[in-house]
Amino acid sequence: LGALLDAALRLPEAVARSEAMAARLESAVTEGFTLSPASVAAIGKAEAHRARWGNLALWVIAAAAVWAVWRG
Repeated sequence: LGALLDAALRLPEAVARSEAMAARLESAVTEGFTLSPASVAAIGKAEAHRARWGNLALWVIAAAAVWAVWRG
């Protein structure tokens, strides 16, 4: 009974949060998302990091291929 009363007391807050979330979701669907400059910078940094490792992997593969041809 206590848990039921506690849940009933928290119900208005839960409904308010659900309505706010629905409004934000509708806004995101109709207006799109906006990225902060910090988010854009973080994405750029992550992509640059990924590209560096990709380039390194290609150089290692190329060096291994040259070595295999030279040895072979």
